Amino acid sequence: MENKTSFNVTLCFMLELDLSEKSRTISSNRNLLLAISVVSSVIDLFIIISNATLVVALIKSSKESEGKVSMTSSNISKRSRLLMASISMCHTFIGAFLVPCAVTQMIHNGVWVLGPQMCTAKNVLEAVISASTQYHVICMALDMYLAICKPLAYRMLTSRSSHLMIWSSWILPLAIFVIPMLFGWHQLGKELVIMCQTVYGICSTVFNDYVLLFIAFFLSILPFAALITMYALILRAIARFHDRLPGDKPRRIEKSTNTDQQSSMRLDSEVSEGVTDVSEVSVRPKRHTATIQNCDQNVNENVQKCKTKPQLNSISILNEDSKTLERKRAEKTVVQGSSFGNFRKSCRNARAFRYILGILSWCAATSTIFIVSKIIQVFRPDLMPKWLGTALWWLSYLNSAVNPFLLCSNRNVRHCVETLIGVKLYRN
Repeated sequence: MENKTSFNVTLCFMLELDLSEKSRTISSNRNLLLAISVVSSVIDLFIIISNATLVVALIKSSKESEGKVSMTSSNISKRSRLLMASISMCHTFIGAFLVPCAVTQMIHNGVWVLGPQMCTAKNVLEAVISASTQYHVICMALDMYLAICKPLAYRMLTSRSSHLMIWSSWILPLAIFVIPMLFGWHQLGKELVIMCQTVYGICSTVFNDYVLLFIAFFLSILPFAALITMYALILRAIARFHDRLPGDKPRRIEKSTNTDQQSSMRLDSEVSEGVTDVSEVSVRPKRHTATIQNCDQNVNENVQKCKTKPQLNSISILNEDSKTLERKRAEKTVVQGSSFGNFRKSCRNARAFRYILGILSWCAATSTIFIVSKIIQVFRPDLMPKWLGTALWWLSYLNSAVNPFLLCSNRNVRHCVETLIGVKLYRN
C-alpha cells in the first residue's frame, strides 16, 4: 500500500498538478471555518424547510384544482404549479444532500473525507440537479409561451403534458450525465488525474474533453438558446398586442364624434334657415281678398309654430347632441377599457412572466458561474484557488435559498403557502 501510494504520488507530480497544501485548503483560520459552517447549516435548514413547504403547498393546490378551469385571469395553471413544485424538489435535494456534504468538507478545511463512492454520487447528483433546474425553467418558459402566444392550443393541453414536461426535465439530465459515467467515458485519458485526486482527498468532477463539450452543449448552450428564443417570442407577442388593440378603436370613435358634431351644426343651420323662410312667407302680399283672412290665419299659426317649434327643436337637438357626445365619450372610455381588459385577459400570464424571468436570470447567472468554474477547474486548475472555487460553489447552492423568495413573490403561490401553514407571509 505504501509503494502504491508513493508510486501514485510520483505520477501525480509528473502530471504537473498543484497538490500543495495551500491549493487544497480553504483557510488556515479554524474559527472562520467554524463560523461559516454554522451559518451554512442554518441556511441549509432554511433551504430544506422552505422548499419542502413549497412542494407540499403547490401539489396540494394542484390536487384541489382538479375539475376546475385550468387558467383564469387571477390564477395560475395546474401545469405551472406542478413545474414549480418539481423545481422546488430539486432545491430540496440540494439542501438535503449536497449542502451537508459541502459543510462537512468545509469543516475539514476542504479535504474530502467521505470516500470515493460518496464523491462520485455527490458529483453526479450535483450535475443532474443543476441541469434539471435549467430544463425546468425551459418547461416553464414553454408553458408561458403557449399560454400567451397560443392560448387556444394551451387550453387543449391535458394533464399529461405537465407530467411529460416534469419527467423530461428529470430524465434528460440523467441520460446526459449517467450514461457517460456508467460506461466510464468521462474517465478516458483522465484515470491518473482521478487517482491523484483520490489520494490527496480532492473531490471534483473530472471529464475528458469530448464528454465535457457534449455536456456543456446540453447543459449550457442549448438551454440558454431555447430560453432566449421563447422569451423573445413572448415579448414580441405582448408588444404587438399592446400596439394593436388600444390604438385603433379610439381613433375611429374620435372620427365618429367629429362627424356627429358636423351633422349637429348642419341641423342648427337648417333650423335657422327655416325660420327666415317662414318670416318671409308671413309678409308676402296676397291678391285675393277672399283668401286673405284664411291665409292670415294660416300664416299666424305657422308663425306661432315657427316661433316655438324651432326653439324647441334647437333645444332638443342640442340636448340630443350633448347626450350623444356624452354617450360617445362614455363609449370611448368603455372601448378603451375593454381593449385594455382584453389585453389583460389575453395576456393574463404576463404577470407570471415577470417572476419567471427573475428565476431565469438568477438560474442563468448561477449556472453560468457553475459551468465556467467547472471548465476552469478542468483545463486550468492553477487559476482557481480553493477558496474561490468553494465560494462559487456556494453561490450555486444559495440559488436554493433564493428560490422560495422568487416563487412567493407571486400572489397565487404565496396564497397556496399561506393556506397550508395558516399564516400570512407578507403583511400590508
